[in-house]
Amino acid sequence: MEKEINLADIQRDSLKPLTETRSVADIEAGGETLQERAERVLGLENSNLFVPRHLEEVTRKNGELHGIERTVNQASESIILNPAAVPEKGLEKDLESLEPGEKLVHGDTLVALNPSKEVSTLEEVSEEAERCDEKETGKVLCVIEYLWDIVEKTSELVQEFFPGGEINGEIHESASIEGQEENLYLGEGAEISADAHIDVSEGPVYIGSGTKIFPGSRVTGPTFIGPDTKVGAGQNAVIHEGTHIGKICRAGGEIEEATVHSFTNKYHYGYLGHAVVGSWVNFGAGTTNSDLKNTYGDVKVTHPEEGEINVGQFMGSMIGDFSKFGISTRIHTGKVIGPACFITGTLETDLEALTWYQDGQETKYRSEDAGEHQVRMMNRREEYLPEGFRKAYRKLIEDLPE
Repeated sequence: MEKEINLADIQRDSLKPLTETRSVADIEAGGETLQERAERVLGLENSNLFVPRHLEEVTRKNGELHGIERTVNQASESIILNPAAVPEKGLEKDLESLEPGEKLVHGDTLVALNPSKEVSTLEEVSEEAERCDEKETGKVLCVIEYLWDIVEKTSELVQEFFPGGEINGEIHESASIEGQEENLYLGEGAEISADAHIDVSEGPVYIGSGTKIFPGSRVTGPTFIGPDTKVGAGQNAVIHEGTHIGKICRAGGEIEEATVHSFTNKYHYGYLGHAVVGSWVNFGAGTTNSDLKNTYGDVKVTHPEEGEINVGQFMGSMIGDFSKFGISTRIHTGKVIGPACFITGTLETDLEALTWYQDGQETKYRSEDAGEHQVRMMNRREEYLPEGFRKAYRKLIEDLPE
């Protein structure tokens, strides 16, 4: 594109609890972050992000973590894009046509705006959006309005992202590939071990560089597994279709139609289904979420900003960054868990940030303790982290409202 494009956290309120600790642009969906997808589809480079002030430093550090060139809250008069309105090819023409004081919408969703004056904060972006004249666009693949939209759209997004079949790693002679090999991408140094089974008959499977699928595990497409992840290293893994597992994760047990952000550990047995899980989450052995009510009725989720919403028959859990689950934790259907929580026992309620939940009793998790405990987890992956990353996130956790 000839015009400079900024990204802004326009959709952040509806995407909590993830956006309490990260930019909308750093949400992972179907193989890449929302910023990476916007830049790939629209041919953008070096985007500027408008985020809340308390997320400025961690947004910079996440850019370094993902190898993304970005600036944060830099004053600009250029077009501003909502990364949660996932673009299709052709949107760039509609963006180019925007005059100052105009905005693009897709139904009720704000897709982009061209401010009539320079803006330097997310608040100023919102004010400009209120004043702009509307133009409609159809060049939107889907809208990630709520986290459960990621669950619904992952299979489609993985297929759109999939770069094509390519085998750069090793496949053991006793492993089996069901379907056409052109639907399998195996990155450099990746391994599919003995007796593992990869089913690409109904959709592609992407396995990132350095990732290992351990013996006896099964992966069904469409599924994305990021680089340097171990699948089935502890408990043999069954990964169903519609799943995204980020980089440097540990995945074991049964995972179905779930998005697991980078650096999260689900090493052991237990079921995770129809769920969206943030980064740096740890699941103790046997932890399981329910994603279907025994009545087979619709699940109602209590959204942190918008109250009770009916989300259909299948919905597991939505889990913020840094939360930890003790062994054999049981999570009831449709629960929303804020960032930096500690949970054991049976969870029957939603949790706000920094909640210590033990066998039905809620107390406050001291932010200083939560920050220290998180740094201990990050220390185990320090070779992957940019300088200052742990310090920035410790401060963010300690500043979370109690």
